[in-house]
Amino acid sequence: MQPLSFSYSVIRSNRKSLSIRITDDGVVEVRCPLFLPSSEIERMVYSKADWILKKLRKLLWTKAWPWFPSKSSSL
Repeated sequence: MQPLSFSYSVIRSNRKSLSIRITDDGVVEVRCPLFLPSSEIERMVYSKADWILKKLRKLLWTKAWPWFPSKSSSL
């Protein structure tokens, strides 16, 4: 596996599923069950790396150009 171009934090809790969240500050958070192996977390993050990078780019774009209309906004 190639190294990721972003870092992420893991938050373990009493839950059944894994979720990936990108905060408004650009922090990638991975929430997962308490006993999920680290190798499984890493595998999931790698499988979603394209989606994560797309979201990080969009966040960077909207912070750099807040006045620029997005595709979802109506004119």
